[in-house]
Amino acid sequence: MADGWARENPDRLSAVVFPDEGHRYQDTVYDDAWLEAKGLRLDALPRGPVEWERPHDGDDPWAFHRWGRREYAEVMGSATLELVRVKEAAARAAGVRMDAGQP
Repeated sequence: MADGWARENPDRLSAVVFPDEGHRYQDTVYDDAWLEAKGLRLDALPRGPVEWERPHDGDDPWAFHRWGRREYAEVMGSATLELVRVKEAAARAAGVRMDAGQP
């Protein structure tokens, strides 16, 4: 994907992160039977990623959004920000630690 994007945007800077070689996933995400058992196998591959205005828009299996250095409330919407605050307060009251970015 990164190579295609870089070819289509030769005047833009692109970066790709490869966290590991992928051999650790041969029995999981690279295994059709495992994907099928987890309900994650796609019947057809998407043609390309779909751009969303906000990270929680739509339900396409392959999508992206441009954060663009915007404030959290602008990207996520003020209702989402309020929901996050309510969940964080409830988690603190229950003594539960929420992961960063968890809605």
